[in-house]
Amino acid sequence: MTIQRILVGIDGSDGAGQALSWAADLAGALGAELLVVHARAPISSLRFGVAASIGGLAAATAAAGAGVSDEAREQERAVVEEWCARVGTAIAPRRVLIGEGEAAVVIEDAATDQQADLIVVGRRGRGGFAELVLGSVSHHLTHHAHHPVVVVPTDSVGASRRSPERDRA
Repeated sequence: MTIQRILVGIDGSDGAGQALSWAADLAGALGAELLVVHARAPISSLRFGVAASIGGLAAATAAAGAGVSDEAREQERAVVEEWCARVGTAIAPRRVLIGEGEAAVVIEDAATDQQADLIVVGRRGRGGFAELVLGSVSHHLTHHAHHPVVVVPTDSVGASRRSPERDRA
């Protein structure tokens, strides 16, 4: 199997940042395209305060009111690009895709639409009851996705960055 397109789901969390770093390293090593996918909470959720603001993204989207304005879309894309820049994913080719809906579904749909060879996500580490109540993107994907899925574990704060090259050693 040749990996030509790697899709990574991000939400601004530390776990997603580590998944993004890992996926970017792997894409660079394989010469694969990196697709960075972010799922925006449905507008109705944002209006009623259900979604948490991560890096100002929810506020930018909620400001659009009933729809998502061009300005809000640009702000949203800028926040996602900032997340990418923070973890040093300046490799090319890289594309950013933003969808609306439940994160696991947006990631699954993007993987199918974009013909991804691999899905990479981080793990927040909730587990137990919190995972049952709140759900888990990584849990859903490992059980329902039709593509191979890599779940990158969250390292302790300040741990050195792991890369696919170092993991193979």
